[in-house]
Amino acid sequence: MNLKAHHIKTLFLFFFSTTLFTVASNTFENTTVPGHIHQGEEDHIFRENKGQWPENVLYKADFGNVQIWAERGSLLWVLQDTDDLKARAACKFDPDCSYVDFPINNFAFRMHFKGGNMEHTHFGTDASSEYFNYIRGNDPNKWASEVREYRKITYENVYEGIDYVIYLENGILKYDFVVQPGVDPSQIKMVYEGLDGLKPVFSNLLLKTPVQNIFEQPPYTYQIIDGEEVYVPSEFVISDSTVGFAFPNGYEEGLPLIIDPVLIFSTYSGSVGDNWGTSATPGPNGDLYGAGTVFEQGYPTTTGAFQSSFAGSTVVAGYVDMGITRFSADGSQRVFSTYIGGTRSDIPHSLIMNSRGELVIMGTSSSPNFPVTIDAFQRQHRGGPAILPQETNGIRIEGSDIVVTVLNPGGTGLIGSTFVGGSNNDGINAVDRILGRNYGDQYRGEVIVDDEDNIYIASVTQSGNFPIRGGALQTSYPGGPLSGVAFSLNRTCSELRWSTYLGGEAADAAYSIKLDNSGNVFVAGGTRSNTFPTTTGSFKPDYQGGQSDGFVVKLNNNGSQLLAGTYIGTNNFDQVYRGIRRSRQSLFAGTKSGKNGSYRGCLQQSEQCSVYQAIGQQSE
Repeated sequence: MNLKAHHIKTLFLFFFSTTLFTVASNTFENTTVPGHIHQGEEDHIFRENKGQWPENVLYKADFGNVQIWAERGSLLWVLQDTDDLKARAACKFDPDCSYVDFPINNFAFRMHFKGGNMEHTHFGTDASSEYFNYIRGNDPNKWASEVREYRKITYENVYEGIDYVIYLENGILKYDFVVQPGVDPSQIKMVYEGLDGLKPVFSNLLLKTPVQNIFEQPPYTYQIIDGEEVYVPSEFVISDSTVGFAFPNGYEEGLPLIIDPVLIFSTYSGSVGDNWGTSATPGPNGDLYGAGTVFEQGYPTTTGAFQSSFAGSTVVAGYVDMGITRFSADGSQRVFSTYIGGTRSDIPHSLIMNSRGELVIMGTSSSPNFPVTIDAFQRQHRGGPAILPQETNGIRIEGSDIVVTVLNPGGTGLIGSTFVGGSNNDGINAVDRILGRNYGDQYRGEVIVDDEDNIYIASVTQSGNFPIRGGALQTSYPGGPLSGVAFSLNRTCSELRWSTYLGGEAADAAYSIKLDNSGNVFVAGGTRSNTFPTTTGSFKPDYQGGQSDGFVVKLNNNGSQLLAGTYIGTNNFDQVYRGIRRSRQSLFAGTKSGKNGSYRGCLQQSEQCSVYQAIGQQSE
């Protein structure tokens, strides 16, 4: 049927639009306004696959509790139950609740284009300035760098002469079918796999799932003739699990046709993962680096219902990666984000930028295939026994080593990366709840660099065969359930320059490390040992009693000699968390007392003043 026959030679665009939204089975507090997806101001959401996901995935869009995996010839939707997410968030800080194993009900369904062209081409439009790097596993050929997000993606010729376009516009998810002149739109058949039901509700389309009910609003169809929008009636055509479109009053078949639905659904604004920050450090030009754990909902292999938790599931494992993000100086933009890890959990503890603009990361890994460089000091993960999740804030740890990684300035590759550890667990305090008193205390430790970009680390170990260099202050494991360690690597992590245990007969942990102008090494932390190494005449050479004491030691520049050492504490609970820093000749040490609250001790060190005299001045 010709709507305007005299415009037969005029460009004639036919637009067909519907609206899709989800309604939770039960109401919940933390939702966005239905119809809007709150993303960044640029609305870039479709992240391209450059090898970081299975080969059949082209792009992924993440809306919190809803993920859309854009596959070749199909879209895979994964929904998480919002009530379960709320309950888990409440459970997290309840000591009587098993947060780690808390189940989340998920549901996956797929929409595929029946009879479509599986060899269709695809491309993204309007790329983000921010990019993402995936350094996962120890095979550089499988890493992905400068991965972009797009506002719009196009499946070109998903049917011969028909393109499928999906995009964000002003925070609203939309899609188009672009039909070329003379092409029959009745070819479009969207088949839904895995749904609990598919049926019309008035003029809407109901997609029924046990997690959320999804409604697609009636299609809106219009054409542009001489620059004017002309409405064309249209409706869904539903047959079993297949959806197409019909146009009761016809359309101009000899001119282009554009079908333009809108996808609108509610999303959960609370946390869907246990992603939490662990460290930050200044970057170049006033930029800032931040680090944290990243729990990414994995790609499901089947449609239908499944349960997941941080302890794992039959579909995806409960592991975390390191997430490193560089922010602009004013905090308004992310420059890039880099994900680092292997097949198991990897946690960043501390960051520092060296003089070349390279980011040095100290953390722990339970991944046998954590990315290390070819000339790494230690290429093999030596690990240890699995740790109960309640001892690790819910992160799944199956044996841990310390890892040290140096990223290039763009975050796209490694300057150096190595394991450092023995046959027991290293880098994590999961055995002493006195020293590990606060949330996240298991993952303390610090990395710094000197003027030549050599790397210095303070951490913990349970390994009696931790790599110790000859001439160390303590060459043998001190004997307690946990020992502090300090060591130094070269810039490329290919050489262990020196290392030493730091401990006594009980539990000990090293948290902070700094250098003075002469290259001497200061290490601070917490101890429960009566035999922790101190020096005669120091501020407090003997253990002060109570649950724990803080400590500060001063080592020479190769860790072989104790120049000064002291306890810091009372007969209650004390530790030195932040340790000491150099500002000209001033050193600062912080301690915490369970009885008196937090307080800070400080010193003004002269050339004649020793470290223990200076840190003796404490004030509440």
